[in-house]
Amino acid sequence: MIARSVIDDWFANNRKRGLSFDGDLVWGYFFVDPARPILQKFSAVLAAGGYHIVDIMNPQKQGGVRFLHVERVEKHDEQSLYERCQELSALAANHRVKFDGFDVGRLDGSPLY
Repeated sequence: MIARSVIDDWFANNRKRGLSFDGDLVWGYFFVDPARPILQKFSAVLAAGGYHIVDIMNPQKQGGVRFLHVERVEKHDEQSLYERCQELSALAANHRVKFDGFDVGRLDGSPLY
Protein backbone atom coordinates (compact mmCIF):
# COMPACT_ATOMS: atom_id res chain seq x y z
CA MET A 1 0.00 0.00 0.00
CA ILE A 2 1.21 3.51 -0.77
CA ALA A 3 1.21 5.88 2.19
CA ARG A 4 -0.70 9.14 1.91
CA SER A 5 2.51 11.06 2.73
CA VAL A 6 4.21 9.52 -0.32
CA ILE A 7 1.36 10.67 -2.56
CA ASP A 8 1.33 14.14 -0.98
CA ASP A 9 5.09 14.47 -1.57
CA TRP A 10 4.77 13.18 -5.14
CA PHE A 11 2.13 15.80 -5.99
CA ALA A 12 4.07 18.59 -4.26
CA ASN A 13 7.33 17.73 -6.03
CA ASN A 14 5.66 17.53 -9.43
CA ARG A 15 3.76 20.78 -8.93
CA LYS A 16 7.09 22.46 -8.10
CA ARG A 17 8.29 21.23 -11.50
CA GLY A 18 5.36 23.06 -13.10
CA LEU A 19 3.07 20.10 -13.73
CA SER A 20 -0.68 20.56 -13.53
CA PHE A 21 -3.16 17.93 -12.45
CA ASP A 22 -6.27 20.04 -13.12
CA GLY A 23 -7.83 17.93 -15.88
CA ASP A 24 -8.21 14.37 -17.03
CA LEU A 25 -4.98 12.44 -17.45
CA VAL A 26 -4.08 8.85 -18.25
CA TRP A 27 -3.29 7.18 -14.94
CA GLY A 28 -1.37 3.93 -15.10
CA TYR A 29 -1.43 1.33 -12.35
CA PHE A 30 0.94 -1.60 -11.88
CA PHE A 31 0.57 -5.00 -10.27
CA VAL A 32 3.14 -7.76 -9.79
CA ASP A 33 3.15 -11.52 -9.55
CA PRO A 34 5.51 -14.20 -10.87
CA ALA A 35 2.67 -16.13 -12.55
CA ARG A 36 1.37 -14.79 -15.86
CA PRO A 37 -1.94 -16.73 -15.62
CA ILE A 38 -2.73 -15.08 -12.29
CA LEU A 39 -2.12 -11.63 -13.78
CA GLN A 40 -4.19 -12.52 -16.84
CA LYS A 41 -7.11 -13.55 -14.65
CA PHE A 42 -6.76 -10.39 -12.55
CA SER A 43 -6.58 -8.25 -15.69
CA ALA A 44 -10.08 -9.46 -16.61
CA VAL A 45 -11.36 -8.22 -13.23
CA LEU A 46 -9.78 -4.82 -13.86
CA ALA A 47 -11.09 -4.65 -17.43
CA ALA A 48 -14.61 -5.27 -16.12
CA GLY A 49 -14.01 -2.29 -13.80
CA GLY A 50 -13.23 0.05 -16.69
CA TYR A 51 -9.46 -0.24 -16.86
CA HIS A 52 -7.63 -0.58 -20.18
CA ILE A 53 -5.14 -3.45 -20.14
CA VAL A 54 -1.81 -2.24 -21.53
CA ASP A 55 0.48 -5.23 -21.12
CA ILE A 56 1.86 -7.98 -18.94
CA MET A 57 5.62 -7.48 -18.94
CA ASN A 58 8.43 -9.75 -17.82
CA PRO A 59 11.56 -7.61 -17.65
CA GLN A 60 14.68 -9.75 -17.74
CA LYS A 61 16.24 -7.83 -14.85
CA GLN A 62 13.38 -8.54 -12.44
CA GLY A 63 14.11 -12.22 -11.82
CA GLY A 64 10.89 -13.72 -13.12
CA VAL A 65 8.49 -11.16 -11.68
CA ARG A 66 5.83 -10.05 -14.12
CA PHE A 67 4.12 -6.67 -14.18
CA LEU A 68 0.54 -6.01 -15.21
CA HIS A 69 0.08 -2.45 -16.48
CA VAL A 70 -3.43 -0.99 -16.75
CA GLU A 71 -4.64 2.53 -17.47
CA ARG A 72 -7.71 4.64 -17.00
CA VAL A 73 -8.50 8.27 -17.84
CA GLU A 74 -9.22 10.02 -14.55
CA LYS A 75 -8.74 13.27 -12.70
CA HIS A 76 -6.96 12.97 -9.37
CA ASP A 77 -5.83 15.09 -6.49
CA GLU A 78 -3.94 13.79 -3.47
CA GLN A 79 -7.02 12.41 -1.72
CA SER A 80 -8.62 10.76 -4.74
CA LEU A 81 -5.35 9.13 -5.83
CA TYR A 82 -4.77 7.87 -2.31
CA GLU A 83 -8.28 6.38 -2.28
CA ARG A 84 -7.74 4.80 -5.73
CA CYS A 85 -4.47 3.24 -4.58
CA GLN A 86 -6.13 1.87 -1.44
CA GLU A 87 -8.98 0.44 -3.52
CA LEU A 88 -6.58 -1.19 -5.98
CA SER A 89 -4.35 -2.52 -3.19
CA ALA A 90 -7.34 -4.20 -1.54
CA LEU A 91 -8.63 -5.60 -4.83
CA ALA A 92 -5.18 -6.94 -5.68
CA ALA A 93 -4.79 -8.54 -2.24
CA ASN A 94 -8.16 -10.26 -2.68
CA HIS A 95 -6.79 -11.82 -5.87
CA ARG A 96 -3.38 -12.63 -4.35
CA VAL A 97 -1.62 -10.05 -6.50
CA LYS A 98 0.50 -7.14 -5.27
CA PHE A 99 -0.29 -3.53 -6.17
CA ASP A 100 3.02 -1.92 -7.18
CA GLY A 101 2.31 1.74 -7.91
CA PHE A 102 1.13 4.29 -10.42
CA ASP A 103 2.25 6.66 -13.15
CA VAL A 104 0.59 9.37 -15.17
CA GLY A 105 0.65 10.73 -18.71
CA ARG A 106 -1.18 13.10 -21.01
CA LEU A 107 -4.25 12.10 -23.00
CA ASP A 108 -2.30 12.41 -26.28
CA GLY A 109 0.26 9.89 -25.03
CA SER A 110 3.08 12.38 -24.58
CA PRO A 111 5.05 12.21 -21.35
CA LEU A 112 3.95 14.47 -18.54
CA TYR A 113 7.50 15.01 -17.32
